[in-house]
Amino acid sequence: MSSNHIKNSSDLGNDYALVDSGDGLKLERFGSVTLARPSSVCLWKRRSPQAWKQADATFVPGRDEESGAWNFRGKPFETWEIEYVGCRLVLRLLKNGQVGLFPEHGTYLQQIESCFGARPSQTESPRLLNLFAYTGLASTYFASRGWTVTHVDLSKKALTWAKSNFELNKIPENAIRFICDDALKFLQREVKRGAKYDAVIVDPPSFSRVSKENYWELENIIANVVGQCQAVLSTDWGTLAVTCHDPGIGAEMLANLLRDVANPSQCVIAQELAVPEKDSDRVLPTGSFALLAAKTR
Repeated sequence: MSSNHIKNSSDLGNDYALVDSGDGLKLERFGSVTLARPSSVCLWKRRSPQAWKQADATFVPGRDEESGAWNFRGKPFETWEIEYVGCRLVLRLLKNGQVGLFPEHGTYLQQIESCFGARPSQTESPRLLNLFAYTGLASTYFASRGWTVTHVDLSKKALTWAKSNFELNKIPENAIRFICDDALKFLQREVKRGAKYDAVIVDPPSFSRVSKENYWELENIIANVVGQCQAVLSTDWGTLAVTCHDPGIGAEMLANLLRDVANPSQCVIAQELAVPEKDSDRVLPTGSFALLAAKTR
């Protein structure tokens, strides 16, 4: 397993920084806005107590995911824009403490892109299937580089948000298909149709309730998902990226699942997802990442 993750916060662009962390909180700067939010993994001490006084908004959790509140240092606000890994993105303060961007997902996009550096030249652009695609960071990143993207998410709000990010980056409409659907059901249909993609990115949640009767836990379906993703990959140069934020499923577990489906022309790379802290040797662990890609020829 590779333990290499981005060590320098500047590699993520000038508009994002993990300023400090500790005592159950993280302090992040998104463009001109600095936010303080809870983080259960931040068991260590804060480095810069004074920096926290500059937080423009602090999130206070509620009894459930939709009852939290933001406390503002100055004038209240809701939305703003930043540039992250070369993409313009709309961010928004949500009642669950999220902002529409998980910064750790910017740490591996170049890694996926580099898998196609030795790819035989073809007339068609690479095709990406992005499952559980959320507000479209990865979709925007690759579409802006000439890829053709199929973006799948069940949330209509997330799809609308992703479309606004595409428009903000002036990406042609024919560069992407927006699919409002259960990502796993769509994947199953693509397998049956014999669809093929040059790359697949899948970021499944730990738990999902598709309907009152239909729900699943990640540990029960992850092996099947990996197998189906491999089934829709292009034979020689397919790349599969799996991310996971479930503390019970680590990078080595993901790596072993990918090894189960890998063919002799593919290799597996796995690492911890982590965000580097500004001006510090510390990193904030956020999940796991594994990559199935063609061996270098």
